[in-house]
Amino acid sequence: MLASKKPLGRSPSNLPLQHLVDASDGSTQLYLGQQWLQPGERVLDHTHPCEEILHFLSGEAIVRLDHELLSVSAGDSVHIPPGVLHGFTNTGKTEVRLFVVFPAPEFAPTDIRRISSP
Repeated sequence: MLASKKPLGRSPSNLPLQHLVDASDGSTQLYLGQQWLQPGERVLDHTHPCEEILHFLSGEAIVRLDHELLSVSAGDSVHIPPGVLHGFTNTGKTEVRLFVVFPAPEFAPTDIRRISSP
């Protein structure tokens, strides 16, 4: 199915998420999703049992990687190793749009942690 025809769902942080490429497309090793965050919205701190790549397409955000805070904007990519606590917040005045990549054919299992994000 073309990604543009796939419905919008919700992420584990209850934000918009669209599965662009996953097992339903025949993928056996990769997942590609797209997320949107409005100003002030955040992805709750969480971990995954596998690595993850975030690629920011628009906007500005602060990404937490354990105790490190990274300022990111359009064009930036962040690699997150397995088990690393992470989350991010839209700190700008415009929408943040990003791609999410996992080395599996589905959105990775997510363990939400109730810790304050940046």
